[in-house]
Amino acid sequence: MTVLLALAIVAVVELWATASADAEPTAIERLNTPPGEDVFIFGNSMFQTGIDFGPLADQSGRNITFDYHNGHYTNLWYLIADQALPQADPPPATIVWGFRPTFASDPAFRTNVENDNDLFEPGDNVYRRLTIGSDEPIETWDIAARLREAVTTSDGLWGTRDDAQAALATRSTNLGVDAVGVIRPEDTAEFRDRFASGEVTVTDEILRIATGGEVQLAEEQVVDGQGDFIRGPRVDFADSFVPLIADKIAELDSEQLVVIWKPVATVNGGDISLDEMFVDDAIAFFEREGIPYLDLFHDPDIVLEMYASGDHYNADGRVHITTELADALSQ
Repeated sequence: MTVLLALAIVAVVELWATASADAEPTAIERLNTPPGEDVFIFGNSMFQTGIDFGPLADQSGRNITFDYHNGHYTNLWYLIADQALPQADPPPATIVWGFRPTFASDPAFRTNVENDNDLFEPGDNVYRRLTIGSDEPIETWDIAARLREAVTTSDGLWGTRDDAQAALATRSTNLGVDAVGVIRPEDTAEFRDRFASGEVTVTDEILRIATGGEVQLAEEQVVDGQGDFIRGPRVDFADSFVPLIADKIAELDSEQLVVIWKPVATVNGGDISLDEMFVDDAIAFFEREGIPYLDLFHDPDIVLEMYASGDHYNADGRVHITTELADALSQ
């Protein structure tokens, strides 16, 4: 019981540290130049919970790099395609990204300018126009920026927060790794290898132990829509970020593969009429432009039993989708 309590504490600290880290960067600070390697994947928890990246590399015979942006959507994918991907020299051989139609049809989704998780990039007029419907500057954002600057330059604790957070995260991680070894000593070496390669976190392993292998990754607990976000109307495919992202990547010396995710509403009786129209338009566009895509939306083999929480997938879903993506990358 004591060890399980320690594991629970580790999980909470790890999730807190991850959330705190994610809350800091603005959109521009998130735009890391991708490595000029083989396959570069960028996306949110749909990829993180839908793909096992070790088996993906093994099955496809490709070198895989994943750039994880939890809780973010096509507005950030546009900024990555427009400002980060062109900086890669050489560019990745293949760039993989994807979308869920429900959220892709809301260009403003997950965009906010009123807290630390600021995805707004005021220097991009297309981004501003699609997220808030205007390319005119908003003075309140200048005020918010000044307030943030005042806090970051005057508060001594703020200046040391990164070091404190890193130290706490390191200690909690070491404790968690050791605790997993106590509970399952026979699997210690295998777990440490997967942990070192980034395939699993301590929290994920705790969940595997607690659920007898029917793991729900920590990211599956994210509830879309929480936060102080801009709200925008749904738009047609042509007015969304998706064709812009595809066009930006098409300008690069890279192949691309677009994953169209299948939301749980397609199999549990939800109203998907608007999603179906969006996906139909997307597929027509991709085929017209010669852009490869993986259509999971219409995949009859993805059934309700493959979902965990919301649209996120469980272990069975990961096995199936990993195989499908590996096959697509092998062609």
